[in-house]
Amino acid sequence: DHDILKDDCLKYLKTSTDFDETKYEQVMAYVLSPKWHETKHIFLEGDPIDDFHVSKAYWRASLREREENPVT
Repeated sequence: DHDILKDDCLKYLKTSTDFDETKYEQVMAYVLSPKWHETKHIFLEGDPIDDFHVSKAYWRASLREREENPVT
């Protein structure tokens, strides 16, 4: 619910340099980085939200963690 969760959602959304607060009502979902809980991708109304796009967003959100802790 956009109204009930607004303060909590905005706290995370504002960690993204791409977030425009005037578009808050259009936000359908967002993806956080696993370790630092920074918003790395925001899905707005009308954006494709299918398995491929969601998986890609999660993959991109975890890039920083993987670069700092490469698997050997």
